[in-house]
Amino acid sequence: MTHDDGVYVGDPGTPSPQPSPPSPPPSRKSSLSPWLIAAAVVVVLVAGLAIWRFMAGLHPAPAVADSSTTISPDQETDPLWKKCESPDQDTVIDGCGAIIAANTETPRNLATAHSNRGFAYRKKNRNDLALPDFVQAIRLNPNDPAGYEGRGAVEVNNGQIDQAAADYDTEIRLAPDASGGYKGRADVDANRGDWPAALADNSKALQIEPTYEEALEGRGAVYAVMKQWDLAYADDTAALKLNPNSAAANLGVGEVLAQKGQYAQAIPYYDQSVAQNAQDTLEAVALHARAVAKMFTGDMQGAVADQSAAKNLYPKIPDLVQAGPSAQN
Repeated sequence: MTHDDGVYVGDPGTPSPQPSPPSPPPSRKSSLSPWLIAAAVVVVLVAGLAIWRFMAGLHPAPAVADSSTTISPDQETDPLWKKCESPDQDTVIDGCGAIIAANTETPRNLATAHSNRGFAYRKKNRNDLALPDFVQAIRLNPNDPAGYEGRGAVEVNNGQIDQAAADYDTEIRLAPDASGGYKGRADVDANRGDWPAALADNSKALQIEPTYEEALEGRGAVYAVMKQWDLAYADDTAALKLNPNSAAANLGVGEVLAQKGQYAQAIPYYDQSVAQNAQDTLEAVALHARAVAKMFTGDMQGAVADQSAAKNLYPKIPDLVQAGPSAQN
């Protein structure tokens, strides 16, 4: 099993057109007033916090590829197990559901079926259905880290941070060489505002698995919150090489460019983030960031439209400063 859906990574499809990441731009002084600059910095902080605080809800926790239960050779030819290990989430739900309903497998194998179905439900944003599967997987096989990882991800999504911390700690104890537990614990760290710990846990996940997209995005967001812009840029561009359509990484690159004063160059990255049409808090932050960039480039009509769309998705998004470069005369 591999990342993203708890089973196998499916075909990501043809990537949308993606602007080529430029070299990290040098910082330059802006002619805008300090209070407008401060407003732009707020957007960066909001973006970093949004990526972290809502990441568990947006990106299903990856399965623990090197510690999950491996199906036996005869199961590899079983049509129901093939479905239960499919890259298609609906197929996983059907196949694993049939195995669970038949109730003829060992507890260990039934735990695998529950975990797989739980991750499939997570991929479909059905945490209400995923949680019972992860609970059952843990009951059937308390030594399989996949169940703890899945339950921890749902708990982060539900704001049950202490419970999630306990589950990720258990996963790390059971599978200290697997990347998923450290990424999950990094989500817990970030929700607690412990950025150094989040940085350390994400870095540990990437030490184990350097191409872990979500860990690159998460560490990039931490670097942004810590105002280490070039390091944030490096992680986000690395994530874009893995997935050019990543909403989080496109937002992250856009925020670094905006912080450097390159608002026009940031807008295509915001466009790509918004184009994923996730209809969630991350999209609201991308819309708000694009509104600020449009404001700084003189497109107040576009800025107001984006801000309105952002507020519709997430009413707590900061208000758009009602001024632009023209107000600095």
